[in-house]
Amino acid sequence: MTRRVALIACGVIAAVAISAMLVVGLFMIVTRDTRQDINLADLNSGSYDDPALRGYANATDELCRTVDGCIQGYRADDATYRKFTTRDAAAVFASSSPDTYQSNWIVIEYTNDNLAKADRDSIQKYIDTLNTSD
Repeated sequence: MTRRVALIACGVIAAVAISAMLVVGLFMIVTRDTRQDINLADLNSGSYDDPALRGYANATDELCRTVDGCIQGYRADDATYRKFTTRDAAAVFASSSPDTYQSNWIVIEYTNDNLAKADRDSIQKYIDTLNTSD
């Protein structure tokens, strides 16, 4: 009888543990912010033409070498674009550099005054609205 109770208890504990793992896994999938999956390489995908993306090219080695948390970097004629591992790392960089705009994991750093306010607003809105709907 004791052995049977022990086996039942082990089965119940295993079922509870598996159920808890499934709930946690499902919660992580449902609440995961897809904006963290934005790939900077896709910004200049031909379907979106913006003056802020003229001359857009990969410069990760140069732009991320000495910047904590930077995992992707692109340079355009009038701005640089960096993607960070966390929003906090992006915020730290954005607050330490003049003339920046942070959109979650991505920071735009304007390198000159050539872009009109409308052009800046346009690229900022474009990045803000990427991956925001299912």
